[in-house]
Order: sequence, then structure tokens, then C-alpha cells
Amino acid sequence: MIAEVVDVLCHGGTVAWHQGRGEIGPRALGARSILGDPRSRATLVTINRIKEREVWRPLAPSICAEHFHRYFDGTPNPFMIVASKVRPEMVRCIPAVVHLDGSARPQAVEQSVNPVFHKALNAFGKKSGVPLVVNTSLNAKDEPICYCAADTISFFQRSEITLLAIENFLVHNPKLKIRGD
Repeated sequence: MIAEVVDVLCHGGTVAWHQGRGEIGPRALGARSILGDPRSRATLVTINRIKEREVWRPLAPSICAEHFHRYFDGTPNPFMIVASKVRPEMVRCIPAVVHLDGSARPQAVEQSVNPVFHKALNAFGKKSGVPLVVNTSLNAKDEPICYCAADTISFFQRSEITLLAIENFLVHNPKLKIRGD
């Protein structure tokens, strides 16, 4: 499952990530997320279109905690609520998550807290060279974050998300092609 998710992300696709127990709060923390490739600014445009938001609205990264200081100055935080400066040498590597002031709101993911999401981040890092992904809440404008499988499937069916990863099941959006198809 993770290999397919990583492949879709590396080819510019988006992933509806529904894994484990639901989350509480305004941030996606790796259980109900829309994931994308941070290496392309086009990801920001695509995900904001999916979420029916203004194109300028920022998105946040999730990164393996052990790689945090390679990309960011600041204190690692697991909740995407603290801004950190993106290291100047990394700004061009992750343009989809860098705000105009050179900051981001990274989520530092510990293996012990979310082993499946951490494994996905590591796998993306091995394939792309960047151990972080764009991560935003799995919902559209004026909707709560998807909670149960029915919510996620309904959202996926009416969205332009490339792949649904719901537990160990994968569903490709038949309406979309990704680069390399």
C-alpha cells in the first residue's frame, strides 16, 4: 500500500489518506489527510482546488521527526501549530509548503506515535530524496474532516484526488491520470 501511495505522490498525484482512528481538531495529523508532493508548487494549486480554497492559502508539511532539523530551524512540534523557518538551502526543494515569509508549520512525526504514517514519509523520502509530504485535512470547503470510511469515500468520489488509501485498500480515481500513466 505504501509503495503505491509513494508512486502516486512522486508522479504528481494526490492521496486521500484514511488510516486508523479519526483525529480531533483542526489539523490533519496523518490519520485523515490529503497528501501531496512538496517538491512542486503545482501541488499547492491542485490541493487548494480540491479543497475549494483560494490558491494562495498555505499548506503544511509532515516530516519524519529525525529529519526535522535538516529542513527547518525551530522546535519540532507534532501538531502543525508552530511556525518554523525553512532553512534557506531547502526552500527550493519544498516550494509547496513554504510560506511567503520563508516559514512553514511542520508536523514532526515520531515513529512511536504514528508508525504507518512515519513509514510512508520514510518511503517517500527514499524515493524522492525529500522525507516530507504536503499534509492537509481530508475535507472540502465548509465540511468537517472526514471521520468514518463513508465520509472519506463520499469525498473521494466527488473530488479530483488521484488515489484513496483507506486502511489497506487502494482505489484509483478512474477520471484522473498521473504523470507517467
